[in-house]
Amino acid sequence: MEQAGLERKERERQAAEQARLEEERSLAAVQKARVEQEGRERKAAAEKARADQIKRERHEIGRARREQEERKKPAEKTNEQPACAMTEDQLDETREAERQKRQNELTKALVGEWPSHGSVHRNIEETELIKTLRAALSEWQSKRPPGFENRQSTRQEQQEAETRRAIDS
Repeated sequence: MEQAGLERKERERQAAEQARLEEERSLAAVQKARVEQEGRERKAAAEKARADQIKRERHEIGRARREQEERKKPAEKTNEQPACAMTEDQLDETREAERQKRQNELTKALVGEWPSHGSVHRNIEETELIKTLRAALSEWQSKRPPGFENRQSTRQEQQEAETRRAIDS
């Protein structure tokens, strides 16, 4: 009897061991399936991220191309017009606007520098302010279109001649 009890306990122990091994195999299979699923999900997410990145890059490239084409259109329109299409008055207005712009720049340079150096006209020696102002004036003069003074005097002469003709008429 005792032998039968030991054999029964041995069978129960072996059955428990077998059940434990089956459960471990089952858990390992579930774990393996979960890891494989996570791997597939990561791979799908990475592919989606790459596809989204490519889509964004294509969108940016398209947007940049459209912007570039839009910038070319006005340039093409201005290139279509011949350079001589502007009238004398338009040229004068353009030159006057440029002169005003440069004069404003020079004025800003003067106003910006003057308070920090005090009254310069009393000093005979050349100060940093005078050097700065001379440099600004030289730069302003160098930006003037060639023959600027001649055009301005020609225009004044034309206006005076028109005035004389109107008075004589």
